[in-house]
Amino acid sequence: IQSQTEPSVGLRENNPKVWALTNALVHTEPGDSIKDCTIIIRGGKIDKVGRYIKIPLDAFEISMEGSSIYPGFIDSWYEVKKSKSKRSKTSHWNKNINAEYRAKNDLDIKEKDLNTLHSLGMTVAHIVPEKGIIKGTSDLVLLDDNYNSLSQNVAQTIEFKTSKWSEKIYPSSLLGVIALLRQTFMDANWYAKSNEIINKFPELNEPLVKNKALEVLGANIEDKKPMLFITKEEHDAIRSLNICKEFGLRPWILSSGYEYRRLNEIKNQKPFIIVPLSFPKPPRVSNPYDAMQYSTEKLQHWEMAPDNIKKIYDSGMMFSLTTYVNKKDFRKNLQRIVDRGFSKDILLASLTTFPAEAMGVEKFIGKIQAGYMANLVVTDGDYF
Repeated sequence: IQSQTEPSVGLRENNPKVWALTNALVHTEPGDSIKDCTIIIRGGKIDKVGRYIKIPLDAFEISMEGSSIYPGFIDSWYEVKKSKSKRSKTSHWNKNINAEYRAKNDLDIKEKDLNTLHSLGMTVAHIVPEKGIIKGTSDLVLLDDNYNSLSQNVAQTIEFKTSKWSEKIYPSSLLGVIALLRQTFMDANWYAKSNEIINKFPELNEPLVKNKALEVLGANIEDKKPMLFITKEEHDAIRSLNICKEFGLRPWILSSGYEYRRLNEIKNQKPFIIVPLSFPKPPRVSNPYDAMQYSTEKLQHWEMAPDNIKKIYDSGMMFSLTTYVNKKDFRKNLQRIVDRGFSKDILLASLTTFPAEAMGVEKFIGKIQAGYMANLVVTDGDYF
């Protein structure tokens, strides 16, 4: 019996710690399902999964007849706004370089947004920083009350983001952004090597002025952490891969939706691609005068955008999906892809096993198996 040092407020809660979900269609992993299945959950983890399982005497049984159960989905991109705080003396000289910043420090999801994510089946989110060029590190967090991190320092987030002329902050051009990125990666490598020499021969060298951004970035490079580039069109993807190739970095890409245009160049380095499930709106061509404003390029993209994911996968690249950009039409757009012939099993993998493997948590989330966390999505019928 646990000791209690203060009285309970209101009715005392005594929720069961062992659950038995019975008679469900359980999708244990992509491509594998069990009819009339039972799941035993003990202490927040899956204890047993199967068709002929004896229900423990201490379990609270719930019949899930007519329901489908999936592993909890992973939303691979959730942006976190950085709070306004003073930069320390160990920060980088450029305000756009924030490699040491951790998005988890400012995570605060509104209840409405959290409910929306839950309604779409999202139980885990990959949270990324929003501000800067080298924005900082991401975390993989549980979408519960405490936002516990399942994996820290997942990736370093980068964007080809120019400053406005009125801000008077370098760089204000794409050329300047690329120059700053390349110089910062060179500086991070130099900083790491210099500190290694200084630590080895401290009596012969003066210590370097501490730069937390270069220190973290150098460690990320050494540890082969992913460099996650935000792209706006296919040329951004090529630029990202060129930088990664030059400095021996591990490339990840937030998809622009235009990868199908340059697949041959992009697939060579096999980047992991995070795809926002958002498509262009149908062109309004009923009025001939309105129709004239749509170029052949725009019409072609409207037609080909839903097939971008299939082309990415068929090219041998792994991907995951995110509700970023368009949460409202997420399931509608999923159905649109399915209607065009894309595999439901691959789509399920893109929400479970693909991101779990990429982010190093495949041993405890992404499947319904004994020992895995009991993050589950329950639906009436097929989710897809």
